[in-house]
Amino acid sequence: MQIKEKLKSPRSAKFPGFDSRFVKKNGTTYSIDSYVDAQNSFGALIRKNFRATVREIKEDSWILISFEELD
Repeated sequence: MQIKEKLKSPRSAKFPGFDSRFVKKNGTTYSIDSYVDAQNSFGALIRKNFRATVREIKEDSWILISFEELD
């Protein structure tokens, strides 16, 4: 996942469980606003917010359309 590539400590990453409040659907395209908690280079836990847009290409198969970190 792209968000893990941006983290100093990807093994410490904790994502929230699925919550439909994070997802907006438009046909087969989904916009997901969520966050990840992970340690920074000093070991402090930080939260990064992000938005990912994905498209379902067949059942249980997805393609990433866009990804951005949010402030």
